[in-house]
Amino acid sequence: MSAVFWMVGTELAPADREHVLRAYVHRMTTEARQQWPDFAARMILDGYRMPERTDAQWLAATCFAVRKRDGRLDQRFKRCETTYAVRV
Repeated sequence: MSAVFWMVGTELAPADREHVLRAYVHRMTTEARQQWPDFAARMILDGYRMPERTDAQWLAATCFAVRKRDGRLDQRFKRCETTYAVRV
């Protein structure tokens, strides 16, 4: 899996951005809370503070594995990383 690099979500191809928004349902954004109200309610009941951020803000602060050969999302990776955790 060394033929990848990390790219901020806002720089992904539009289809890849849509894919990550569907795949990462626990992203704790305003839009995700509206899509998954039962999960959001359970998190709040368990004492988690729900951050006030949008999907656009989450994408801007989150990196995803992208294939070097074509710049598209590498779906073999099942994780994303916040920008402060990525080593360049």
